[in-house]
Amino acid sequence: MREGAGQRWASLEGGATLEALVVLTLLLLILTVGSRTFTAHTEAARRTLDGAMALEATRLSRWVLGTELRAGLEGRDWRIAGDGALYARIFRGVAVPCGTPGPGGEIQVRRRGLRNPDPAKDSILVLGPDGGWRAHALLDREPGGDGSGVDCPAPENWRWERWRISGDGGPWLLARYFESGSYHLADGALRYLRGGAGRQPLVPEVFGSASALEPVPGGIRVEIEVVGGVVGTGADPQVQRWTVRSPGG
Repeated sequence: MREGAGQRWASLEGGATLEALVVLTLLLLILTVGSRTFTAHTEAARRTLDGAMALEATRLSRWVLGTELRAGLEGRDWRIAGDGALYARIFRGVAVPCGTPGPGGEIQVRRRGLRNPDPAKDSILVLGPDGGWRAHALLDREPGGDGSGVDCPAPENWRWERWRISGDGGPWLLARYFESGSYHLADGALRYLRGGAGRQPLVPEVFGSASALEPVPGGIRVEIEVVGGVVGTGADPQVQRWTVRSPGG
């Protein structure tokens, strides 16, 4: 009896060991499959995110460059230099004169724009009665005035300001204030440079080294290389190309 019981116990022990091995093998298999599935989903999510970021960066670059070129004229307001950068007058607002400039170029205006004029970095382009545009320095600017006794051909929601500008003080019909800057497709992004602040990225650094700005008659051709594809579905770089033209281009 003792011998038979020992055999049965050994048989049960062996079966339990076998079952444990089977369970352990199944657990390892499940963990391996789960890990591979998680890795695949993570990689797919990363590609999707990278693709969405690249697509948004391309769209923003297209909007920025199109907006700046359509605001000016080739040669007068912007140009593509030999280094492949777009040098331009970056217009930030407009103003209407309320009267004629007085001594020292002082004049009351009403203006609107994306931001306030800044004499430290802005100049102005004024439209004269002869239809020509002239550039002047904006020497000083301060908000103020209520329009009392002043006839000003500007919408009511435009702000009253007092300006002091350089020049002969002759009459003008409209002013556009601007800063001078440049756009560069460099170091993986569309970048903006003004003064000595360095080239600041306007979009995430997702562009390839083949990205470039090239002059064409009346405009520029933009080539943006997106590494990994615009929608993140492939590893091969894709190049997006389009042409932006300024008025009359």
